[in-house]
Amino acid sequence: MMSRHDLVWLSDTGWQQLIDQLSDELSDQHNDELSDQRIDQRGMTTVVARREAITLWHRQDWPLIVTRRDANIDINTDQVCLGLAMPPDPLTGEKRRIALRCAVTEIKKMMPALPLSSVISAAPAEWQQGLAELASQTNDLRLHVFGSLALQTLTKQIYLRATSDIDVLFYPDNIEQLQTGLLLLSESAKTLPLDGEIIFPGDRAVSWKEWLSALDRQAHVLVKEMHTVRLASTASLLSSLEKKSCVKSV
Repeated sequence: MMSRHDLVWLSDTGWQQLIDQLSDELSDQHNDELSDQRIDQRGMTTVVARREAITLWHRQDWPLIVTRRDANIDINTDQVCLGLAMPPDPLTGEKRRIALRCAVTEIKKMMPALPLSSVISAAPAEWQQGLAELASQTNDLRLHVFGSLALQTLTKQIYLRATSDIDVLFYPDNIEQLQTGLLLLSESAKTLPLDGEIIFPGDRAVSWKEWLSALDRQAHVLVKEMHTVRLASTASLLSSLEKKSCVKSV
C-alpha cells in the first residue's frame, strides 16, 4: 500500500510513459492553438521544461514522490499520482512542481520518506547539532523527513533556503508515543524550524502544530488522506490510536 510522501523509482518504461504524456499534451495544445491561428510560446516552453526535468530525473535515477490521488482519476485504476519537485528558482525562489501519473506496475522500487537520521549530513551546519540531538532522543519513535531537506539529501541539489522548514513525519503507535513525540517536537522547534505531520492509523495526516492548537479545544482538524482532504475530530483520531494499541496488545 502506498502512502503520501513515499519515494518511488520507475522502470525505463514508466519514465517513457511520462515523456509520452507530455508529448501528447504538447500535441493537443499545438492543435488547439493552430485552430485559433496562434501559438502560445510560453505554454510550449513550459511543457518542454517539464520534459527536460523528467529526462534529468530518469538519467540520475532520482525518485518521484507519491502524492494525493487526483480527483479526476478513478480510484479503481492502476495509476498512481506522483510529484517531481525541482530545486527552487535561484533568482525568485519559486518552488517548481510537476504533477505526474504513472501505472503502478512501472514502479520498480518504493520506500517511505527518509528516516530523520539519514538527512542530518545534508542539512545546513547550523541545523546539524539540533537534528542530531532530536534523532538521539527518538528511541522507538518513528520520525521521517520529507520536503526540501529530504530532496537535498537525495539529489545533492540546492533546495534549502533561508526560509525553509524541516518537514517531519511522525508515526505514533499509541497515545503515549503521541504525547512523547509531540513534546519532543515542540522542544526541538525552539531551535529548529520544524514543521510536518502526525500520521495516524489509516495514513491520516494532521499538521502537528494544528493538532497542538486544537487539542485543548477538542476541535476538528484538517486531515489529509490518499484520496481526500476532510475535517475530523481530535477525539476520533485519538480513538484510532487506542484501537491500534488494543490490537497490538492481544
